[in-house]
Amino acid sequence: MWDLVARLPFISEVVAFVCCAVLLVRGVRCSFVVLFAASAVIQLLVRLSVLDPAGDSHVAVSRNLVRAAGVMSALGILLFIAGWISLTRFVLRYRSQSGEHDTSNVSGT
Repeated sequence: MWDLVARLPFISEVVAFVCCAVLLVRGVRCSFVVLFAASAVIQLLVRLSVLDPAGDSHVAVSRNLVRAAGVMSALGILLFIAGWISLTRFVLRYRSQSGEHDTSNVSGT
């Protein structure tokens, strides 16, 4: 039986991808959803390539696979960071637009 704790990163990436896919299917076309989905797909591919790297392959092939997985993982992390930046910009833009309304009757002055 496989170890649940060892598979948690894989499970969380699948959940993140499914959530992003549902949002994209429902019509949410924000850039942060696309960035998070792309990051989850890349991280899933990296995990799947590292979990079972073709069994009895040569050492040189596995070294190339590890290098490629490292580059892909770095790309996934950069997309994840870009997703958070995009999400932050979206939230701050929404907040600044909602703060432009006159709220003088709410304040105690």
